[in-house]
Amino acid sequence: MTYVYAVCESLRSRLDANHISSVPIGCFSGLRSLRHLWLDDNALTEVPVEALGELPALQAMTLALNHISHVPDLAFGTLGRLVVLDLSSNQLSYLPLIGLKSLTHLRLAGNTQLMELIPREELPRVRVMELPHAFQCCAFVSCERRGGGASWEREDTADSIGTETSVLSSQVDQDWEDFLIEFEDEPKLQHSVHCSPAPGPLRPCLHLLGSWLIRGGVWLIAALSLVSNSLVVLSVFFSPAASVTPSKLLIGLLALVNGLMGVWSGWLAAVDAWTFGSFWRYGASWESSFLCRLSGFLCVFASQTGLFLLTAAALERCLAAGAARRRQPEGRSETTSHTSGGGLRRPLMGHGLDLKTSSRTRSETADGPTA
Repeated sequence: MTYVYAVCESLRSRLDANHISSVPIGCFSGLRSLRHLWLDDNALTEVPVEALGELPALQAMTLALNHISHVPDLAFGTLGRLVVLDLSSNQLSYLPLIGLKSLTHLRLAGNTQLMELIPREELPRVRVMELPHAFQCCAFVSCERRGGGASWEREDTADSIGTETSVLSSQVDQDWEDFLIEFEDEPKLQHSVHCSPAPGPLRPCLHLLGSWLIRGGVWLIAALSLVSNSLVVLSVFFSPAASVTPSKLLIGLLALVNGLMGVWSGWLAAVDAWTFGSFWRYGASWESSFLCRLSGFLCVFASQTGLFLLTAAALERCLAAGAARRRQPEGRSETTSHTSGGGLRRPLMGHGLDLKTSSRTRSETADGPTA
């Protein structure tokens, strides 16, 4: 099915999973009372603005699992009663918010290229949101969660919003009408916003490094690592080549790798200083940037290479100690044999000299003095 030409008069219409690539003008003419429209899991590349202009009573619409990459600025301008909008799993990089003042449920998960921040004042009635990045939720969470306090367990408060959270996070083919009926029965005074994915210690809102203790520790580690490892590298690799032994070479390489960890720590400290107090404004672009991926590579490469070099140094020391032990008994046996042979010869020579002296004395005594 490539085009939609007619839809029966109804309060809701399911056109999902029909391989629809275009919705022409006039296909919804006469359906001014239509409240719920499913157009998910199709082949749409744009929002059918002209066709949607014929549905002033529309309250819930899902366009998930399509190939939509562009949304015109006035795409939702005529949908003044729209409260539920699902645009998840598309290719959006920009979403206009004109005409969405009455929106209470917005689903944009899966649009990884959508990195812009959504101002809270543009969606005054929103209560449930599913966004591509956790940092985009920082504008909709409470102050204590932004500050990185001990209230991360507040994710459990999502249950107080009602069953709309589980409805939105489930399959897109659920019954939107029952969902809206349940939503309309809820008290209007409750206006806490549930936004997912929620910010956390690894995805903070204000500071990349959560406290001054961590911040000072990272700066100290970076400074000590860079200075000390640089001195070791200079002393090893800029010394005469004849004095560089395998053990010194391993120590120099280990210092070089540990210096990369210092570079990584300094990198994080610099990003924290640059985005101090407003990390959520840059979090999405930082996570998807080449510099972030390069810093992660440096960290993993340095840690794994350090473990390898430590293992190599331990093996080198074991082999050197074994070779020294094998050479030591041979030297000792030669020394012992030489010493024992000389000791045996000297007593025998001395004993022979004594025998000759005594025999000569006895012969002289027996002959007596000559006349």
